[in-house]
Amino acid sequence: MPEKYDLLEAALDPVLSEIKELMALKVVQVGGKSYELEFYLGGDLKANSKYSCIWCLVPSSDRWDTSKLHPSRSIEDIEACAATNEYSVKYPPLLSIDLDHVVPDELHLFLRIMDILIENLISYAVELDIRATRKQTDLLQGATLKKVQASIQSCGVSFQIWKKKEKPGELDWTSLGGAQKRKVLSLLPAQFPNILPPETCQRVAQLWKDFEETYSAISSWTPDSTVIETKTAVIGEMFQGLDWHGRNRQHIIIVQYGHRVLGKGMELGSLVMSQFYEVERIVASRKKGTKLEYLVLWTDYPKEQASWVRHKDVTPALLRSFVNPTPSIRVVLDCVSVFMHHVGSSLSAGTIRRNQLRIDMPSDVFRFLFDGKGKSVGQGYKEYELCEFDDKYFTNDWYASYDANGDGCAIDFPLRMKSSVSWSRSQRFMKNKELVKKIYFERVYIYVVKKRI
Repeated sequence: MPEKYDLLEAALDPVLSEIKELMALKVVQVGGKSYELEFYLGGDLKANSKYSCIWCLVPSSDRWDTSKLHPSRSIEDIEACAATNEYSVKYPPLLSIDLDHVVPDELHLFLRIMDILIENLISYAVELDIRATRKQTDLLQGATLKKVQASIQSCGVSFQIWKKKEKPGELDWTSLGGAQKRKVLSLLPAQFPNILPPETCQRVAQLWKDFEETYSAISSWTPDSTVIETKTAVIGEMFQGLDWHGRNRQHIIIVQYGHRVLGKGMELGSLVMSQFYEVERIVASRKKGTKLEYLVLWTDYPKEQASWVRHKDVTPALLRSFVNPTPSIRVVLDCVSVFMHHVGSSLSAGTIRRNQLRIDMPSDVFRFLFDGKGKSVGQGYKEYELCEFDDKYFTNDWYASYDANGDGCAIDFPLRMKSSVSWSRSQRFMKNKELVKKIYFERVYIYVVKKRI
């Protein structure tokens, strides 16, 4: 019977209701002791849709490219997408568990990828036998295929290859268990020089070795995220480059599962490894042709690594935070302090009645303070009245400056301002001749008009 959402929801309702009650409690009392509850969700993951990764918005066509950055997802994003059927989300999650507590089954990943490695080895052996005889004779009589079967058996496992009864032109073979596949993964590459031609042997052996090291890192209680990240990327690139039967189709399958290894890692015990690129915030938007793009600043990455992301690859939650930003109060207060300092210095300096200021301020802070306020006067500028400066953040008389005699000047409102994102112009090279990337600047431009008070 195929899996259906409505059927699962109805059949599991008693269990799901109890789990939700426990999740709401957060703490339970057992034997007079309090225990905090933390919920994890684990199991097999399928990769049959365009956006099948639950942790990021990588489309299926880009899963193989480990150099690209993709916005991360949250459980709130997935719940929001369920309402609009966006990003391959058809139904809301049955349980609302944070995605960093969703654990893919590393044994399932291992078994599936091992199936592909063995299948490709057998398919390649058949292809070599056909090339050697220049005709397709009895598949089971090929010398290379016999070596593959004998070599796998020499690893201490029971293994046979036979023809399918319903399709005599195709082969089937013994399905190995997890422990047996671990043996084959560890011992079989030493037999490859007796099976494969020299031009392929080394690369296939390296592929198996890299996968063994990756799985060992994943299944360890103290996994090395660096090994997982580098080896998984190498596996995808190497698998794509090998010239063997079924390569294109199987490479797609490899990266579907490898993406989970690279992107999420495994959550084991109290150790959580997450290699996805988390979005700190959206800095700006632009129109490129007819398409809308957003400038994304990635968490823990410098401004040089900020990149433009297509509108369709940005989650609804990120868009909401861009339209209605909520920066921390500490950041807002610091930015306002800098703003007031520059304005005060301008008021107290010299006798020039008009002065233009340029102040560094994150665009989300400016929108938080002034969105929906001001009157447009062209070229991106708006004019703001004194009452539009929130006294929760701006101190009394911030707009005025006095001397020791009590004389001074103040801003002649309305104050003309605009927030803008610009880019560095200078182009220079590092010692290794690599071009230094441009960085962006978030600034507020202000026309200060003084009046004596």
